Amino acid sequence: MSSTSLLDVLSAYPEKSAFDWDPLIHNLAPEDQSKDSKDTPEFLAGALVQAKKDGMNPLWRWYGTNPVAIFDRKLQKADLPITAYTTPPPLPELDISAGVTVIEQLHPTGTTPMFKVQIGDDMRMMKVFMDADPDEVHHPDPDMPWIAMVRFRREKEAYAHLLHYGACQKGVVPMCYGWAELPFPLVDELSARFGKTERDCEQVSRDIARLKNLLRPPKAIFLELIEDVVPLSLSNVSTKVAEAALRALCTVHACYVKHNDIARRNILVVKKKRILWVDFDSAYCVSLRKTDRVKRQDLLDELATAWSFFYADLLPDKRIGFNHWLY
Repeated sequence: MSSTSLLDVLSAYPEKSAFDWDPLIHNLAPEDQSKDSKDTPEFLAGALVQAKKDGMNPLWRWYGTNPVAIFDRKLQKADLPITAYTTPPPLPELDISAGVTVIEQLHPTGTTPMFKVQIGDDMRMMKVFMDADPDEVHHPDPDMPWIAMVRFRREKEAYAHLLHYGACQKGVVPMCYGWAELPFPLVDELSARFGKTERDCEQVSRDIARLKNLLRPPKAIFLELIEDVVPLSLSNVSTKVAEAALRALCTVHACYVKHNDIARRNILVVKKKRILWVDFDSAYCVSLRKTDRVKRQDLLDELATAWSFFYADLLPDKRIGFNHWLY
């Protein structure tokens, strides 16, 4: 793509999806090349040996050049203000005084406590964040993204945008119902049922055990509970999945949200039909603040990163059976 046509795409992104151009941007959705006629067992085996030796797949360019990568420094620094943005309403705070029934813990080997819960007649996923000052978790910097309340604020702000601009309703991210401060009796129940203190247990189990010792009650975000879902992997990735994921990411960007953590664990495949982007606790949003402001270049650059993730990493790796440790 020429720098002029890329400027057109950049100037209109994210309001106009990269997939809405006619004709479609060249190589944005490459054809399936997983079963090339030139492939032989010896060729694939040799490529795998080389990939293991170098830590890099020699076929990484098989799908061609990234069509939305911004290499021109003038484009990278161009002043292209986002004028259509309006700040969404805050994510609603839920009244859970009637009670929350905890069914089970979800993803017990993950990094954030998550639970299947019932509120009235509705089943939800409850994602819990510890409300602790940096000195309470022995970390000096309150703005580091691994501090739970920073992650909570980022996810809360992201879902306010995703709800307001329609990504939740379109099904490319889980529906979000709001957030709540957890009452201490519920906190004590979580700690008693799911918390562990053994050295060899998962960190998330130790975090749950610590909930009851916090000075302030933890916060939680309540999301759509989705069954029959699996993370993206070499076994289920395909060009169709890649295109669906990139289209979904364009929808996320149209909400003025940068996901900021592209990884297999954050892209879910639901019944081989629906692609979901999840875990927005590292996200950045377009805002009127001078700090952490997301620009058009940031959003298109993330789309380019996602394109490379699929077409330069996962799909070539699937072709030769190379499971890279990094992603």
